Amino acid sequence: LLCILQSKSPEPSLTGSLFSRNSRGSSWRSSATGGDAPGGSTAADSRSEETVSVGSGKELGSLEPSLYTRKEGTVLIMPAESGNGQRRSGHSTGQKNSEETKLGQVVFRLGYNFNTSDLLVHVLRATDLVSCDRQKDFVDPFITLSLEPPIDSKERQTSLQRRTSCPTFDQTFKFPIDFDSLEGHRLRLLVQDFDKFSRHAPVGEFSADLGSIDVTSEPEVVGSLRSVDENQYSNGELLFSLSLLPGAEKLTIAVMKARNLRQINSEKSMDPYVRVTLLHEEKGIKKRKKTTSKKRALNPVWNEAMTFRVTPDLLHGLSVEVAVLDKDLLGQDATIGSVRLGNSVDCRSGRQHWMETVANPRRALAMWHPLTASATGAAN
Repeated sequence: LLCILQSKSPEPSLTGSLFSRNSRGSSWRSSATGGDAPGGSTAADSRSEETVSVGSGKELGSLEPSLYTRKEGTVLIMPAESGNGQRRSGHSTGQKNSEETKLGQVVFRLGYNFNTSDLLVHVLRATDLVSCDRQKDFVDPFITLSLEPPIDSKERQTSLQRRTSCPTFDQTFKFPIDFDSLEGHRLRLLVQDFDKFSRHAPVGEFSADLGSIDVTSEPEVVGSLRSVDENQYSNGELLFSLSLLPGAEKLTIAVMKARNLRQINSEKSMDPYVRVTLLHEEKGIKKRKKTTSKKRALNPVWNEAMTFRVTPDLLHGLSVEVAVLDKDLLGQDATIGSVRLGNSVDCRSGRQHWMETVANPRRALAMWHPLTASATGAAN
């Protein structure tokens, strides 16, 4: 009789979000119907570990939520300066170094959906964020997520939270990536303070080596923010847009303006101009065009466009260098800074801008880019 009743017991449903909470409110479950539980054992295996006997006080055929929960710990990953990437099991109770927590922390949960081959990142909250502006004690934070090296051109960004140093986001993002490819990728979370009229101020960033974390256990990660290298903005910034017209085989670069350009020579005024170079090393192609120069300007405005013919066979291996130079009538023009765009360039903003342009043809996409000083400082 006992065997007959157990055979008619309803099977537990595991359908739902990978990050949906069960009745206990503290455990997380798999989204795969009838699939493996995050810990690697099926729900039926977990249920069979406990024998239900007559007279035990448990109704035959009823579900026991405790049989489908798993124990889980928190992975606390410290900044690179303090050993970023080190995994710790269980909840950390040790004291945190003030240097590690002075910018705040981000808290998120990782998971992997084998049905869709997606890495899932559930951004929970941030705590104790510090404003870059000493005149205010709050921030308007949002978080940008990315994988390095990048897997697509899609921008993943949380919602904006107003006037708070401890925002709650509760948003889940997907990254389409094979499970075996996780090793060799890093997850980067950049916390920024929203600014309506200027560049968003970076509060701090956190990155984790996905190869050192077991994402199938759906760990909660507490990451201490580290400062963003502000030296990348010391040469100034340049705003320009890209537009690709595949049918017409045209790539248009519209140079808009620059700000806070570095003064190279204190004995003369700055006369900056922009030089755009198309490069294709495999085919030995090198094309250049220039804007006009602006007299005595550290924040010049150009609003000039230049168009290059780009055939489909050139697009894959193509890169674009956009440089700001100081016009010198008596000597060689000096390079103030430059940015490189392309699929495989080192510059994060240049890579993102190029990939978004290729993925969105016939749209003009504008972006601010920090200028990187050249090795020689002189124009070639």
